[in-house]
Amino acid sequence: MIPASNPESAKDIFILQAFAGFMSWMLVGPLRLLREQLEKSRYLGPLRYIPPRGFEASLTVTDRHIGAS
Repeated sequence: MIPASNPESAKDIFILQAFAGFMSWMLVGPLRLLREQLEKSRYLGPLRYIPPRGFEASLTVTDRHIGAS
């Protein structure tokens, strides 16, 4: 069990330090790996057409919706 807020002995301090080290290893390690992988990747930008501001969608069915070219 993890000691409360006021550690009274060297054993309690050691347990708190070990727990802090473990939590750092569990949280910081994976985040560091993720950051390294993201640094290697390239941003391609949006992969879809972004409609202009004020765009209103058509409410009718057109040939494009059916699959005709």
